[in-house]
Amino acid sequence: MDKTSNIVFLKNQQGGFADMDIDCDGAGKGQGGCSDDPTGLGDTSFKSQLQDLTKGAVKDLNTNKHTFVVLSNFIINDAQGDSRKPFDIETAGVEPLSIVAVICGNQMFYGVYGDQNGGVVTGEASLSLGKLCFPNEGLSGNKGHGAADVLYLAFPGAKAPANASWKANDAKTFEASLAAEGDKLVARIGKAQ
Repeated sequence: MDKTSNIVFLKNQQGGFADMDIDCDGAGKGQGGCSDDPTGLGDTSFKSQLQDLTKGAVKDLNTNKHTFVVLSNFIINDAQGDSRKPFDIETAGVEPLSIVAVICGNQMFYGVYGDQNGGVVTGEASLSLGKLCFPNEGLSGNKGHGAADVLYLAFPGAKAPANASWKANDAKTFEASLAAEGDKLVARIGKAQ
């Protein structure tokens, strides 16, 4: 976390930018470009919070319609003795479904902190966000963006945007509904100087 700007950013194990794996969990599991995902789950981590926020109008995030990212993980020690510690971004004050900025493919897009991972990976994105970032890479549930050139920015204290287009039928509409609030959050960077 950068304490000057009050922004959390993900980095890889070498301290650089992250890559972008694809998360197919939630309402879009097994659909479209997620039909080849061997690990997809039927629910995202914050399904109940989303239902509360939308008064039941949206049952869960859909990887094909909602731009969301995975920022936390919880490690289950496996037979190989994986003893790495979990990373819970909520301990840094980042709230479920709050806006996240993703800088990728020389552009910036907005999404929400929408899921957690049961393994060691963070820096996953919904398929729809991946396709906005890298439209020519043929991303799918089984093929992410491997280059470490993606920056994920989260904003401690930001709340889930109640006025977002949660019922949007496409990622561009949903992402655009986050822009006004997202721009205000990104402006923290310039104010930190």
